[in-house]
Amino acid sequence: MKIESSDIIHHPIDRVYDTYRDEMPQIADYVDNISRIEIAAREDVDDGVKIHNIWHAVGEIPGIAKAIIKPDMLMWDDYAHWINGERHCNWSLSTRFFTDNVTCTGRTSFFEEGEGKTRVQLSGELNISLKGVSGIPRILRSRAEPQIEKFIVSLITPNMRKIPLGVGRYLDNN
Repeated sequence: MKIESSDIIHHPIDRVYDTYRDEMPQIADYVDNISRIEIAAREDVDDGVKIHNIWHAVGEIPGIAKAIIKPDMLMWDDYAHWINGERHCNWSLSTRFFTDNVTCTGRTSFFEEGEGKTRVQLSGELNISLKGVSGIPRILRSRAEPQIEKFIVSLITPNMRKIPLGVGRYLDNN
Protein backbone atom coordinates (compact mmCIF):
# COMPACT_ATOMS: atom_id res chain seq x y z
CA MET A 1 0.00 0.00 0.00
CA LYS A 2 1.36 3.40 -0.99
CA ILE A 3 1.93 6.12 1.59
CA GLU A 4 2.25 9.62 0.19
CA SER A 5 2.04 13.19 1.37
CA SER A 6 3.22 16.61 0.26
CA ASP A 7 3.05 19.71 2.44
CA ILE A 8 4.35 23.27 2.50
CA ILE A 9 6.07 24.64 5.60
CA HIS A 10 6.46 28.43 5.73
CA HIS A 11 10.09 28.40 6.84
CA PRO A 12 13.41 28.25 4.95
CA ILE A 13 14.53 24.87 3.65
CA ASP A 14 17.72 24.65 5.72
CA ARG A 15 15.85 25.23 8.97
CA VAL A 16 13.07 22.79 8.04
CA TYR A 17 15.51 20.06 6.97
CA ASP A 18 17.65 20.51 10.09
CA THR A 19 14.58 20.43 12.34
CA TYR A 20 13.29 17.19 10.81
CA ARG A 21 16.71 15.60 11.13
CA ASP A 22 17.80 16.91 14.52
CA GLU A 23 14.77 17.94 16.58
CA MET A 24 12.15 15.25 15.98
CA PRO A 25 11.73 14.35 19.69
CA GLN A 26 10.54 17.92 20.35
CA ILE A 27 8.06 17.70 17.46
CA ALA A 28 6.19 14.84 19.19
CA ASP A 29 4.49 17.44 21.40
CA TYR A 30 2.85 18.84 18.24
CA VAL A 31 1.47 15.52 16.90
CA ASP A 32 -1.62 14.40 18.81
CA ASN A 33 -1.39 10.60 18.48
CA ILE A 34 2.34 10.39 19.17
CA SER A 35 3.17 10.27 22.86
CA ARG A 36 6.93 10.54 22.33
CA ILE A 37 9.85 10.02 19.98
CA GLU A 38 13.14 8.87 21.40
CA ILE A 39 16.54 8.81 19.74
CA ALA A 40 17.99 5.30 20.03
CA ALA A 41 21.13 5.93 17.94
CA ARG A 42 22.76 8.61 15.83
CA GLU A 43 25.83 8.27 13.62
CA ASP A 44 27.51 10.85 11.42
CA VAL A 45 28.48 9.32 8.07
CA ASP A 46 30.30 10.71 5.03
CA ASP A 47 27.18 11.91 3.21
CA GLY A 48 25.00 12.83 6.20
CA VAL A 49 23.58 11.23 9.30
CA LYS A 50 22.00 7.89 10.20
CA ILE A 51 19.41 8.08 12.96
CA HIS A 52 17.35 5.42 14.70
CA ASN A 53 14.26 6.90 16.37
CA ILE A 54 11.62 5.01 18.33
CA TRP A 55 8.09 6.36 17.90
CA HIS A 56 5.42 5.75 20.57
CA ALA A 57 1.83 6.06 19.31
CA VAL A 58 -1.61 6.04 20.85
CA GLY A 59 -4.69 4.94 18.90
CA GLU A 60 -7.84 2.83 18.85
CA ILE A 61 -7.18 -0.73 17.70
CA PRO A 62 -9.89 -2.08 15.36
CA GLY A 63 -11.90 -5.09 16.59
CA ILE A 64 -10.53 -7.61 14.11
CA ALA A 65 -6.96 -6.70 15.08
CA LYS A 66 -7.39 -6.63 18.90
CA ALA A 67 -6.61 -10.33 19.24
CA ILE A 68 -3.27 -9.73 17.54
CA ILE A 69 -2.22 -6.14 18.31
CA LYS A 70 -1.93 -4.97 21.91
CA PRO A 71 -1.66 -1.30 22.98
CA ASP A 72 1.99 -1.72 24.03
CA MET A 73 2.79 -2.72 20.44
CA LEU A 74 1.90 0.75 19.13
CA MET A 75 5.44 1.82 18.53
CA TRP A 76 7.85 1.48 15.67
CA ASP A 77 11.52 1.92 14.89
CA ASP A 78 12.42 4.55 12.30
CA TYR A 79 15.79 4.00 10.61
CA ALA A 80 16.68 7.10 8.61
CA HIS A 81 19.65 7.95 6.42
CA TRP A 82 19.77 11.70 5.93
CA ILE A 83 21.64 12.65 2.74
CA ASN A 84 22.55 16.24 3.55
CA GLY A 85 23.84 17.31 0.12
CA GLU A 86 20.63 16.17 -1.57
CA ARG A 87 18.23 17.23 1.20
CA HIS A 88 16.40 13.96 1.45
CA CYS A 89 16.06 11.10 3.83
CA ASN A 90 15.73 7.42 2.95
CA TRP A 91 13.93 5.59 5.72
CA SER A 92 12.52 2.26 6.79
CA LEU A 93 10.09 1.55 9.59
CA SER A 94 10.02 -1.61 11.65
CA THR A 95 7.02 -2.51 13.80
CA ARG A 96 7.27 -4.13 17.22
CA PHE A 97 4.96 -6.92 16.14
CA PHE A 98 5.18 -9.23 13.12
CA THR A 99 8.62 -7.84 12.41
CA ASP A 100 9.19 -10.41 9.64
CA ASN A 101 5.77 -9.74 8.13
CA VAL A 102 5.77 -5.93 7.84
CA THR A 103 7.96 -3.86 5.56
CA CYS A 104 7.72 -0.11 5.19
CA THR A 105 10.26 1.97 3.31
CA GLY A 106 10.35 5.34 1.64
CA ARG A 107 11.91 8.72 1.09
CA THR A 108 11.23 12.18 2.46
CA SER A 109 12.50 14.98 0.23
CA PHE A 110 12.76 18.71 0.87
CA PHE A 111 12.35 21.34 -1.87
CA GLU A 112 12.56 25.12 -1.80
CA GLU A 113 9.16 26.53 -2.78
CA GLY A 114 9.94 30.21 -3.04
CA GLU A 115 11.49 32.44 -0.45
CA GLY A 116 11.01 31.13 3.07
CA LYS A 117 8.89 28.14 2.02
CA THR A 118 9.72 24.44 1.93
CA ARG A 119 7.80 21.57 0.34
CA VAL A 120 8.16 18.30 2.23
CA GLN A 121 7.33 15.36 0.01
CA LEU A 122 7.03 11.84 1.35
CA SER A 123 6.53 8.67 -0.64
CA GLY A 124 6.64 5.18 0.76
CA GLU A 125 5.37 1.65 0.53
CA LEU A 126 3.87 -0.57 3.24
CA ASN A 127 3.53 -4.32 2.75
CA ILE A 128 2.06 -6.83 5.21
CA SER A 129 1.87 -10.60 5.06
CA LEU A 130 0.45 -12.82 7.80
CA LYS A 131 1.82 -15.95 6.15
CA GLY A 132 3.43 -18.11 8.80
CA VAL A 133 1.79 -16.33 11.74
CA SER A 134 0.47 -19.05 14.03
CA GLY A 135 -3.08 -18.92 15.30
CA ILE A 136 -4.52 -17.17 12.25
CA PRO A 137 -6.58 -19.48 10.05
CA ARG A 138 -5.90 -19.14 6.33
CA ILE A 139 -9.45 -17.93 5.64
CA LEU A 140 -9.13 -15.20 8.29
CA ARG A 141 -5.66 -14.21 7.09
CA SER A 142 -6.94 -12.86 3.77
CA ARG A 143 -9.42 -10.66 5.67
CA ALA A 144 -7.03 -9.68 8.47
CA GLU A 145 -4.06 -8.62 6.29
CA PRO A 146 -5.77 -5.64 4.66
CA GLN A 147 -7.36 -4.62 7.98
CA ILE A 148 -4.04 -4.65 9.81
CA GLU A 149 -2.33 -2.90 6.88
CA LYS A 150 -5.06 -0.27 6.87
CA PHE A 151 -4.70 0.16 10.65
CA ILE A 152 -0.93 0.64 10.44
CA VAL A 153 -1.30 3.09 7.56
CA SER A 154 -3.99 4.88 9.59
CA LEU A 155 -1.39 5.40 12.33
CA ILE A 156 1.46 6.37 10.05
CA THR A 157 -0.21 8.51 7.36
CA PRO A 158 -1.97 11.08 9.57
CA ASN A 159 1.24 11.56 11.53
CA MET A 160 3.20 12.06 8.35
CA ARG A 161 0.69 14.74 7.43
CA LYS A 162 0.63 16.21 10.95
CA ILE A 163 4.40 16.32 11.29
CA PRO A 164 4.87 19.18 8.77
CA LEU A 165 2.19 21.14 10.64
CA GLY A 166 3.94 20.37 13.92
CA VAL A 167 7.33 21.34 12.50
CA GLY A 168 5.83 24.63 11.28
CA ARG A 169 4.32 25.39 14.69
CA TYR A 170 7.53 24.36 16.44
CA LEU A 171 9.55 26.68 14.19
CA ASP A 172 7.03 29.50 14.72
CA ASN A 173 7.59 29.17 18.48
CA ASN A 174 11.38 28.74 18.44
